[in-house]
Amino acid sequence: MTPIYDDDGTLTRYLGTQQDVTERTESRQELQAEREFIQQALDSLDDLFYVLDSDGTIKRWNQTVADVTGYTSAELDGMSVTQLIPNVDEESISEAIESTLQGNKTTADAELQTADGETVPIEWSGAQLTDTDGEIIGLVGIGRDISQRREREQRFQALVEKSNDSISVVDADGRFQYQSPSIEHILGYDHDEVVGNSVWEYIHPDDHDAVQHWFESLQNDGASTEPVEYRAQHADGSWQWMEASGYDQINNSAVSGYVINSHRITARKQREQHLSILDRVLRHNFRNGMNVIRGRAEAIRSIPPEEAAEHANEIVAKSDELLALAEKQRQLTSLIRDDSTTRKIDLRELLQYSVSTVTAEHPDATVTVDCPAEASIYTTADLEKAIIELITNAIIHADADAAAVTVSVVHFAGLVHIDITDNCPPLPEVEKGILTDSLQETPLYHGSGLGLWLVRLIITQLGGTIYVDQHDAGGNTIRIELPG
Repeated sequence: MTPIYDDDGTLTRYLGTQQDVTERTESRQELQAEREFIQQALDSLDDLFYVLDSDGTIKRWNQTVADVTGYTSAELDGMSVTQLIPNVDEESISEAIESTLQGNKTTADAELQTADGETVPIEWSGAQLTDTDGEIIGLVGIGRDISQRREREQRFQALVEKSNDSISVVDADGRFQYQSPSIEHILGYDHDEVVGNSVWEYIHPDDHDAVQHWFESLQNDGASTEPVEYRAQHADGSWQWMEASGYDQINNSAVSGYVINSHRITARKQREQHLSILDRVLRHNFRNGMNVIRGRAEAIRSIPPEEAAEHANEIVAKSDELLALAEKQRQLTSLIRDDSTTRKIDLRELLQYSVSTVTAEHPDATVTVDCPAEASIYTTADLEKAIIELITNAIIHADADAAAVTVSVVHFAGLVHIDITDNCPPLPEVEKGILTDSLQETPLYHGSGLGLWLVRLIITQLGGTIYVDQHDAGGNTIRIELPG
């Protein structure tokens, strides 16, 4: 509005112009509505939305940022983002900001520290922000609370670490891409060191073909219809039986491989082997005994009654022997099928009880115990059965008029040595083989009773080893070596 004056300087009128600003007003209103809509949309996000300038100062944020951090809008305005980050993560976030400003899209996990000092695990992601001229003015990003994800990861980690199953991811060539920490207590390897190695390095050569065929079926069918059994080498050099199943996740970007779930079945395979041996030995010995009984019975039918007594005595003796054999078989079967409880046992007390049990049946025998006081061992009650069997065997087969047996105990290099020394003739090679050789199905052992088999199975299941030393001056020492 412009005032107009006459020649005398008197205001006579005003000169003005009018302009239609309806469109501009509507544009402003639309722009404001759009801003409010965008802000409302950002505030509705569960994630943290933020805009930083090039020096990391917070320029814009959504309501979630205020809600999670506990800071007011006035406090957030102009705050450096590093003020929200604990010192331990500050360097990694600063590096991520610098990388983003250079044009890289970045993601980083770091804690967010709230106004009251609590921390929240956040996955931060950001991208470069430019103006209309392409000049870098900062970055825009999203922060996502990963508390639940981290809890799931921790639960999964705890499960795979303590699991009795080994979880592996292998590529198409059979190389480990991932190995769960449980491999450490299953096969004794560091799980990180296994990654990159070929699975074939750990599989018994005799099982390569079976596992290769199974792996090819997995690749072709997408999942294993039947598990595969194979022997894997333990870090200590021993071979452990494993059973594996798997499924194809090669096209899953989160896995990119074949997932193999394996668990140890060594104990089961040992039971199967032991039961097979027991069945074979028992049938052989029982058949031999029944043949003797049948032969004696047929002899009785064909001779005078006064001559039958000797045959009758043989029948009674052989019948008693078979009954004892059946009882041993019952003990063996129970031992193989049941899992005995391992506990701390007073070794001296166990040995003294074992000796008293045997000498009650054989009062003429002399059995001495040389064991340190308060000696103890983590084992099962089955050890007592093995000790009783070995002492009894030594007394029965003693060469002298009176059996003399010494049971001594020595702790050595983390092991417990239990020595049973007798005055018997040299232990026959067949019986020595039962105690010291690997358990095998072989006709060599069929002539022996089940007592030494019982000892062998007990010590094997306890993780021990048996040695036999035959003395030049006579007698034997049977050493049981157990973990101390």
